[in-house]
Amino acid sequence: MSDILEGGATLVARNLLVFVRITAPLIVPVNLVFIALLLALRYDSTPKRTGYVFIAVYLSLVLLALIVAAGACLRAAADIQVGTSTSARASLSFVRDRLISFLWLVGLLLAGIGPGAALLVVWRAGRLGSLGYLALVLIPLALWLAGIWSVALPSLFLEDGGVAEALKRSRALARGSYWHSLGTVIFASVLALFASVLGELIASLFASGSETVRLVAIVCGAIFGEVVALPLMAAYLILLYYDLRVRKEGSASIERDSAPIAGPSAPVTAPKTEPGKRRSPRR
Repeated sequence: MSDILEGGATLVARNLLVFVRITAPLIVPVNLVFIALLLALRYDSTPKRTGYVFIAVYLSLVLLALIVAAGACLRAAADIQVGTSTSARASLSFVRDRLISFLWLVGLLLAGIGPGAALLVVWRAGRLGSLGYLALVLIPLALWLAGIWSVALPSLFLEDGGVAEALKRSRALARGSYWHSLGTVIFASVLALFASVLGELIASLFASGSETVRLVAIVCGAIFGEVVALPLMAAYLILLYYDLRVRKEGSASIERDSAPIAGPSAPVTAPKTEPGKRRSPRR
């Protein structure tokens, strides 16, 4: 697990510019417009109910931008891991061509894991109240699905098949390595969340003056955090996918796909290439 976490951070650090070119054009504009919308509603006479509707609609667009950026980061991380040349445009085009199936899969993952994960956070805060019995069902379900569906997204992008096949493939790869998969997903999520929140914390420390200034600073910090957190999580999932394939199928299957060979106990990092050179893509 530590090799995957370290390898993911290394992969992102060495190719940070590629990931910024993917995430920034999607995340920065929608968040800046969101700031403008909040400020306009704050100083405008528009009825609050209408303003809340605008915010809800725009938040859905922000979520869509985050999902597309995350998918493009997954594709870029996979290309980098196997030594194939990549670019922001190629990664975004790849997601665009598979957007419907990707959205379906993300929706299933959120529906299956999201409620239990939210209740887990509420439980840790000691505010479950009447939701205690519901939490007894949804929290274990979320943990189970997070383990068996841990590499469903990489499977959808890197193998031929649809949403159902990606879920089945992820479950097959995680069989026998459930705790390893779940632990990696949890720790990777915590690290990505920390990177996302860190930007907001730093911005809030330096924000002074009116409430408007603080709001703008916090949202700008959130933008910085999202630009870093999405590539990190994508890299962790890609490396976990290849790690599970080696555990389940052996290194020969990775060789056939021109992927780097890494055993469960070996560091799973991006392949090393000479400056200015790339490995030939798979034909």
